[in-house]
Amino acid sequence: MSLNFERGNPQMPKGHALVYYQSTEAADQILITYVVVLPVSVDVTKYMPPFLAPQMGAMTPRELSCFAFPPVPELIERNLSPSELAENRDDDLIFGGKVHPSDVTGLLSKVNDIVQTYAEAYTANLGAINADVSEEVTPNLGISEVLYAFMDPQEKLSELTRMIGKLRFVVEADDQGLIEEVCDDIRALGRYLPVEYRADRILEVAGQTTEVGRRLAQLYVERCYKLAREEYLELKALDQEIEALESTEE
Repeated sequence: MSLNFERGNPQMPKGHALVYYQSTEAADQILITYVVVLPVSVDVTKYMPPFLAPQMGAMTPRELSCFAFPPVPELIERNLSPSELAENRDDDLIFGGKVHPSDVTGLLSKVNDIVQTYAEAYTANLGAINADVSEEVTPNLGISEVLYAFMDPQEKLSELTRMIGKLRFVVEADDQGLIEEVCDDIRALGRYLPVEYRADRILEVAGQTTEVGRRLAQLYVERCYKLAREEYLELKALDQEIEALESTEE
């Protein structure tokens, strides 16, 4: 996507931008968020108490290198001007278009797209300056992945369950565009799940159109919950059922 810069150079982003939207409900209602691309990669686990570090899952030093806050744009006071705010802070200023304030899902998606595009432009400019540095400072996280990093195990599993249900729906509808989009979301979430949860296998069977695939997807998700609750006796029986079903695929 292309960004509508009202202040700053699209070819040379500063790494910090004020993004604003106009409400479709009232012309004088303005919503804003603030996008940041950090000049260094961040390993947040270094700054956390040891007992919290495992909760961060597979977080790497590159993560949290680009984000928007708030993740959903907020209304600003009517006496404030986005252009004046950006001028005072020497920020890039980007107009995101017209939006409906109550469409939280849509707003989150729009902000995520801008974060990704802005970060890519920042990195491209950095690479033009110094190719070696660009290898180390490649922001590749969107808002969704930032949220996954801070979810507790139960929230991650709930999100996984929701995604698998959505994947089954779009597979049955044979919507290839949405299928790829949901698969990307599951892969992103899978990076924050323990390897023994086998998110890659869940994605594989959930994308099948057979009844066996549907049942395997359900069993694998149940298996994740058993692991999270440390219900190992029930887990053994579940693994046996999975193994029996998978043998029918061969």
